[in-house]
Amino acid sequence: RTAGQRVLLGAVVGLLAGLLVAWLLVELRAPLLAVPLAIAVVTDLRSRRIPNWLTLGGTAFALASALDSVLVLAALGALAAGGIGLLLAIAARGGFGMGDVKLLAYAGAAVTLPSVPDLLLAMSLAGGALAIALIVERGMRRGMTMPFGPAIAAGCAWALVVH
Repeated sequence: RTAGQRVLLGAVVGLLAGLLVAWLLVELRAPLLAVPLAIAVVTDLRSRRIPNWLTLGGTAFALASALDSVLVLAALGALAAGGIGLLLAIAARGGFGMGDVKLLAYAGAAVTLPSVPDLLLAMSLAGGALAIALIVERGMRRGMTMPFGPAIAAGCAWALVVH
C-alpha cells in the first residue's frame, strides 16, 4: 500500500472505531484515547518518528467519539493544540517535528479545547524533565534532539485525568 492509502485507511478506521465507541461505549472513550498515545511513545522512542496513520487515525477517532455537544470543542482543541505545535515546529527549526505537531493536534482533540492549557503545561513540564534526564545521561551536545512524543503523551494523559 502507498503512504496515502495507509493514511486514508488509518483515518477511516479511526473514524469508524470512534463512531462505534460513541454509539455503544461512551464511558470507554478516555482509556481508548490512550492507545494511540502509547503507540506514538513506543514508535517515537524506537525510530524518532510518529506515523501519519496513527496521528490522523487517532484524531479521526477522537473527533468521531466525541459527543455532539463536545464535537466542536474537540475540533477546536485539535486546531488550537496543532496550531501551537506548528508554531513550535517553525520556531524550533527541526527540533519539534511534524509528527509531533500532528500528535499534539490529536491530543488537543482528545482533551478538547477547555483542557488544552492543562495539556500544554503538563507537556512542557514533562518535556523539560525529559530534556534534563537526557542531558544528565548523555551530556549537552550541539544539535542534540529528543523524542517529544512521550512528553505530549504525558501532557495528554494529565489533561484527561484532571478533567
